[in-house]
Amino acid sequence: MSAATLPVSYALADAVADHLGWLLAHGYSPATVHSRRFELANLCKFLAELGIFEVGDVSFSALESYQRHQFHHRKADGAPLSFRTQSHRLVAVKLLFAWLARQGRLGFDPAAAIELPKVERRLPESTLSADEVEAVLAGPAVTTPLGLRDRAVLEVFYSSALRRSELIGLRLSDVDGARGTVFVHQGKGAKDRYVPIGDRAVAWVRRYVDGVRPGLAKYPDAGVLFLSASGERLCAEWLTRTVRAYVKAGAPAKKGSCHLFRHSAATLMLDGGADIRYVAEYLGQRLPELCRRAGSAVRQTGDVSIGEELLEERRRRRRAGDPRLSEAGKELFRRMTTGDLAGEFQAALDAVSDADPLLGGSDDD
Repeated sequence: MSAATLPVSYALADAVADHLGWLLAHGYSPATVHSRRFELANLCKFLAELGIFEVGDVSFSALESYQRHQFHHRKADGAPLSFRTQSHRLVAVKLLFAWLARQGRLGFDPAAAIELPKVERRLPESTLSADEVEAVLAGPAVTTPLGLRDRAVLEVFYSSALRRSELIGLRLSDVDGARGTVFVHQGKGAKDRYVPIGDRAVAWVRRYVDGVRPGLAKYPDAGVLFLSASGERLCAEWLTRTVRAYVKAGAPAKKGSCHLFRHSAATLMLDGGADIRYVAEYLGQRLPELCRRAGSAVRQTGDVSIGEELLEERRRRRRAGDPRLSEAGKELFRRMTTGDLAGEFQAALDAVSDADPLLGGSDDD
């Protein structure tokens, strides 16, 4: 596109607003748009301090300065931003300017040459045992309204192995106690799914809905299942801190928060003889493809093809008329998720994840 067809003046703030509007119009989730808005607000604030307010004035050197600023930035507790957080913020910048170039709003993309930092691969250090799960679930003071709500939250996390964002988005009508199911709206990869929920979790949800939620709900009631003390939808950061505190109190030797329940539920299901295909569906993941990618990743390191070995284990069991994993198969799965091959498995997980790049990996730290 020639310079004559480019806008004479285009404010950066207007460009961000147009980009976010385009995302909404093209079916991106509200969570993705909210995340992009936050990340790009950081960019606009930094560039404003440099005296840059127009899209045409943004240069590669200015964006490099922004990248260095993210690296040297310190949070309130003095800790640096993780490379994952830095990458999220830079991905938003690269996507913005790539979109502007495609739309003909820029003659070139100043962010094209920005290299993203290598992101650390993280998995829970360990999972909760059945006894530790019970200790964590017993943590909330159920004689108080908010304690009873917290108990219901923990029970649903464990029983249905939901992601944090999925639990926060639950509506009253999503829990079907009669059928023993929970309907998850637009989970990871914008996919709906049904997952099971146990009788005990249903009982705690009913106690909360009947005895606590009416006192928290505001008019008009939006129908969100779990509400904060102020009657709003639960805050993701608050939920992470709260669950982490319960885990620390009930299982002091273990680290983790909401996502720890997913790993623990999956591991205990496999230990109980569950079919690995069922576990994958239960978690909303495409485990066979993950196993193949994991096998490829491990082969590149010169180690044993653990992913292919796990798939072959499943084939052998199916031919024998028993789709459950043997003890050897369970051990392979544990090594892939929490053991010596966790790094390769997480790399494979990231490679096939269909989540938004800004929200990649686990949705709670």
